[in-house]
Amino acid sequence: MAFVTMHVVMLQIRPLEEAYKFGSFFSSLLTESDFEAKPSVLLLGQYSTGKTTFIKHLLGRDYPGIHIGPEPTTGEC
Repeated sequence: MAFVTMHVVMLQIRPLEEAYKFGSFFSSLLTESDFEAKPSVLLLGQYSTGKTTFIKHLLGRDYPGIHIGPEPTTGEC
């Protein structure tokens, strides 16, 4: 799947980005390594909305640094 996506980007989208100088005013153009890298995911939400529980469910196990408490578990009081 990543190869197909990379192929479409490099052959169809990349020429448009270069023609309109997309890399000059927004972000650098994608490279092959961008498609081969592991994805990063950002999970945002207010306190006690289930972010940690959601990650735990996705992983199917606890993970290092996990702490679920009845009150916010970050910051100083």
